[in-house]
Amino acid sequence: MIWEVIITDSLKQRLESSGLTGITFRPVIKHHIIELSWERWVLTALEPPMSLETSEPLDYFTNQPHVAQIADKVGELWELSLKEHALWVSGLGITSWDGIDWFRVKDSKQPTDYIFVSARAKTWLEQTVPAWVTFGDVRWKLRGERIIDSIRNGAV
Repeated sequence: MIWEVIITDSLKQRLESSGLTGITFRPVIKHHIIELSWERWVLTALEPPMSLETSEPLDYFTNQPHVAQIADKVGELWELSLKEHALWVSGLGITSWDGIDWFRVKDSKQPTDYIFVSARAKTWLEQTVPAWVTFGDVRWKLRGERIIDSIRNGAV
């Protein structure tokens, strides 16, 4: 499950002209961009591709120096800033929603919240960036009746 969504400047421009609601953007400050050739790793190897002082996977990143040239090459990045527009009740799922296309839902039993999109936003994402998103089923209980979301509005 993804809790933060970071996008490129070109996708930001397309989202701004999409007519989808609920999205604001915050610039990403790239203060620790590293060079890591992960695509060359042998994923079936018995040992990690690099030795670490600890067993913490984050050390692959934190122990590497910032490379300004790579940060510049990546270009501008943006975080989608989303607000809560629905209520989640454990065991029931989403019990209210105001119709916004992109929104967060807090689950009091989880340390973070979830990101959801409307059917309209789902269709736009599937047409615009199909390789970058997957969707899952969401359980709804609106107006006293349980509805299983057949069009797979989902967490991005």
